[in-house]
Amino acid sequence: KEQALVEFQLANELSPKKENLFMVAQCQYHLGWLKEARANYQEFLTHPSTGELADIARMRIEAINHRPGIIVINTVPDQVQVRIEGEGQVFGGDAHNEFRVTRGQYRVTVSKTNFTSQERELSIDVADTKPLFFKLDPIPARLEIRTAPPNAPLYIRGNRAQNPYTQ
Repeated sequence: KEQALVEFQLANELSPKKENLFMVAQCQYHLGWLKEARANYQEFLTHPSTGELADIARMRIEAINHRPGIIVINTVPDQVQVRIEGEGQVFGGDAHNEFRVTRGQYRVTVSKTNFTSQERELSIDVADTKPLFFKLDPIPARLEIRTAPPNAPLYIRGNRAQNPYTQ
C-alpha cells in the first residue's frame, strides 16, 4: 500500500487527474492516514464527480467523520483517577488508559489521594490520537510532635528542638 501510494502520488504529479487523487486517498485510507485521506477525497469531489468513485469518496468521508478520537493517558504514579469533560459528555476511569471521544474541546483532570491534581485542555479532531503524560507530585505531609509532659526535652536527629515541634 505504501508503494502504491508513492506511485499514485508520482502519477498525479506527472499528470494531475482526479482519478489519481482518488487512488492516493484510497491508499492513505487503507494505511490509516485518515485525515490525509479525507482531505484528498474532498479534493477529488471538488472536481465534477459522479458515479461509483464519487459515491465511494462520499462514503469514506462520512466514515472518517464518524471515527472517534483517542486520548491516551499515562501517569506517574499508577492508578490515578481520570475525568474527561467536554462536548456535553463526561468520561471517567483509571490511568493508564485510552478514552475514545468525539471531536471537540476537552478538559482532562487527573487526581489521586495524597497527590496534587492536574488539569489540561485539548482539542481532538476526527481520528486523532493524543497522548498525555501526567506526573503527580505528592502533597507534603505535616509532622507535629507534642510530649507529655508538655515541656519535656525534645531531640530531633540528636539536636534539641522546640517543644512542641512542627515541620
